[in-house]
Amino acid sequence: MGVEREQLHPNEWLTAPIPAWSFVVQQQLAGIVDKAASGAPERLWRDDLESTVGRAFGLTESELKVIDDALNIRYSELRQGWRSPAYQPASEAHFEQFVKVLAADLDALEIGRWSVQLSERSSGLAALTCSLVGETDKRAPMETQFSIAALLSRGPEASASAATIIEPEALVLDGDAVHLIKPDRLSCWAISSSQETAARILAAIATGNVSGDA
Repeated sequence: MGVEREQLHPNEWLTAPIPAWSFVVQQQLAGIVDKAASGAPERLWRDDLESTVGRAFGLTESELKVIDDALNIRYSELRQGWRSPAYQPASEAHFEQFVKVLAADLDALEIGRWSVQLSERSSGLAALTCSLVGETDKRAPMETQFSIAALLSRGPEASASAATIIEPEALVLDGDAVHLIKPDRLSCWAISSSQETAARILAAIATGNVSGDA
């Protein structure tokens, strides 16, 4: 399938791999199609469709995240360009989900339990603060003097690390915490990027290098 065009030809749909679905899955899909055909709003059946198809194809959680981001962010960028919602600030609900997924991915590194919080949104940027915490209270508030406004006002030379606020992101080492700063746009906070983000945070802690060139 060509990535340079927005449409798919019928023969491309026909060559897409489709597993042998059980009768139960067929019935579930038929019910969803009937609901859509009857004029029911998409919000009432889309989640059921995506979960049913995902289970039928045996997709992992990571694969489902990639597909969801492709449909809701990347495809919108392709079709709508600068008008795309992908270039608007992410919603609070989206950040809550990103924080939850990133914390789980950091925990999966098995170096300790992590607390991740959305610490600031200002000047067109958003910052998450990540720190290793004890086993008792993963959501304990983190004490930090870091702020986007202070970092921008001081300039990179006086910041807590060598990081500069540039796209696509910056990591700032701040004692026991790591601050992740990106533009406050939905496209910069794709859920499917959380595993790669967790790996970069670990590399920054291990090497002291926040440039991403370690």
